[in-house]
Amino acid sequence: MHLERPPDDDRTQHYAPTFASLPPELVLAALQTVGVHSVCAVACSCRELRECVDAWLPPLARESLARHSIAAGSLHSASVNSEGALFTFGTDPMQRGFLGHGPATRIHRPLRLVVGGERFISVATHSFHTLALTDAGRVWSFGHNQCGQLGHGDEITLARPRRVEALAGVRAVSISAGQQHSLVLSAHGGVYAFGSGFGGKLGLGDQRPRALPARVGKLNDVRVLAAGSHHSLAATRGGRGRRGRSPRRASRPFYASSTRAEAVL
Repeated sequence: MHLERPPDDDRTQHYAPTFASLPPELVLAALQTVGVHSVCAVACSCRELRECVDAWLPPLARESLARHSIAAGSLHSASVNSEGALFTFGTDPMQRGFLGHGPATRIHRPLRLVVGGERFISVATHSFHTLALTDAGRVWSFGHNQCGQLGHGDEITLARPRRVEALAGVRAVSISAGQQHSLVLSAHGGVYAFGSGFGGKLGLGDQRPRALPARVGKLNDVRVLAAGSHHSLAATRGGRGRRGRSPRRASRPFYASSTRAEAVL
């Protein structure tokens, strides 16, 4: 551990290193070990720790701002506890698979999904499909897949969690599930969309569905995103919002403000 050198005229006084003075690798290891969610909560009231989080963990800090440990669908609920375990419960009368427990149609109490030793940090759901995010940035999906909203390149409904392999080279930090589409935010601020393109909600320039994640080219440096039933929202680092929406059949992202919507050309 590196200690700050005391001044030559006072060698007898004891000097303790500050957190910010530690070598970068120790700062990174300490923040990752403690857990980003807890660290960022403390950092709100500690200037030195906040500066370290901003300097060394920008992707993980962004992740903590957008994480969700509970999610409510039309007929089911999902949650992630502090140990990284994923639970689902609810009813699935049409066996669309969004509970993730195989052919189960009704689960009255939270039941854990064991997925290859993965530690989950976030879960998202809307109507009939569920997304889950691990601490390593991997995305898993299961449930109804009529429009490709699971991201596996097909329209096959899954009753068990399956990793979205098309995002294997992307470290995801946030996920959001719409009615029939899904959004994923990468550590570099890029957005990936897949599923139904009705009304232009994927922001890809048309209304075609995508069964594999596609990068939304006009969106960069995004901090937070959200998928609704028929539209999507994203907020950038500078505070500007962008949206793909249905009423005007807009198929590319728009800058959004309280007074006007300015098309991204």
